[in-house]
Amino acid sequence: MIARKIQLLPVGDKEETSRVYKYLREGMKAQNKALNEAMSALYAATLLDMSQDDKKELAKLFSRVTHGKNESGFTDDICFATGLKTTASIKQKVKNDFSAARKKGLEHGNISLPTYKKDNPLIVDVNLCNLRSKTKGNTGIYHNYANHAEFLDHLYKKDVEIFLQFANKILFKLRLGDNVNKSMELRTVIQKIFEEEYTIHGSQIQLQKRKNGKGDDIYLLLSIETPQVEHKLDEDTVVGVDLGVAVPAVCALNNKWQPREYIGNGQTFIAHKQKIKNQRRSLQKNVVMCSGGHGRNKKLNKLNKLKASESNFADSYSHKISKEIVDFALKHNAKYINIEDLTGIDTEHEKLLGLWKYYKTQELITYKAAKHGIEVRKINPRYTSQVCSKCGHWEEGQRNGRDFKCKACGEKMNADYNAARNIAMSTEFVRDKDVEEETA
Repeated sequence: MIARKIQLLPVGDKEETSRVYKYLREGMKAQNKALNEAMSALYAATLLDMSQDDKKELAKLFSRVTHGKNESGFTDDICFATGLKTTASIKQKVKNDFSAARKKGLEHGNISLPTYKKDNPLIVDVNLCNLRSKTKGNTGIYHNYANHAEFLDHLYKKDVEIFLQFANKILFKLRLGDNVNKSMELRTVIQKIFEEEYTIHGSQIQLQKRKNGKGDDIYLLLSIETPQVEHKLDEDTVVGVDLGVAVPAVCALNNKWQPREYIGNGQTFIAHKQKIKNQRRSLQKNVVMCSGGHGRNKKLNKLNKLKASESNFADSYSHKISKEIVDFALKHNAKYINIEDLTGIDTEHEKLLGLWKYYKTQELITYKAAKHGIEVRKINPRYTSQVCSKCGHWEEGQRNGRDFKCKACGEKMNADYNAARNIAMSTEFVRDKDVEEETA
């Protein structure tokens, strides 16, 4: 699965544009309020240990709006956007988010209950954002060119016209960017969508503040399934990945002493994070000293931009690390990638979570590997740093910082590499527990 962000321009006069923005804002507000209500109800049901029958009844209440004799779990003031399958989307999203939160330790206080801000993206059913030729009604993405050849002739030019017929009789034009060279990858994705090589899945619509602060731009966050790339992978070859701070990721093979790969520079990353931290502290101090008015708003805008910059940097870093890990596996035709299951473990990896996003990196490794047919497995992290990967001897104190020395065979090696090899050779697999809960 890949995601692409495409700007949407409302087609119509000023009055129509205002109607579109009002529709989206009110739809987002209603959807996200309903998400919070459904999530809270599910959490309460779990804490109260409700019976399966009661949970099924709860799910029914949060799968419909109030009308006639049918009762609803949502408050009466919630009015969902016309033409969207909002209740079905809410049910699925709450189920997925709650399940993920439980796996990350929600009930043990490791994370907070997921909440949704009023401007979170609007969930869009696939029938509204797919190719119009594949949708049941008149909605979807289309062009008005005479044939595919004429469409391709315009696709890689500035004047290309592609439209999205949306719900509530809303029409958007897709804006791919004025610079054709910079938007070449996006245009190629669009071509593969129209040629049905790529498949569109349910997506989202987002409102994003313009850089000048005057109004919002509308973006379609398109979720796309790409065909799996076939590789000849060796069932007996496993890559072990040890995540750390000094070296973000170390890769090793289960069946060979060499090669090995050290990915990333922890010190560079920490220095960048410290620089942002210092800038944030300075901006926060200035905001406190500024009583109000435009000056305070400008400082708050700078603070928000800095927070966004920090998050974007961490996301980019996660993408870089995950890509290089998968590239290492492909280079050596590995069928499997083993990573440690660090859920709930209070180690130096807790520090890592604050540096670059471990769980996001894990998810990125999984989906990027799956594209090539590589399976990612979680293993029990117990003793991976204390066992000698050469002779298998275990004893406390064999690891000293970044150095490892076996007290049995005398082998000396980098401690992170030793851990990565142990992870690669481990068969103590950890399976995610299935959360069988009825949700709203």
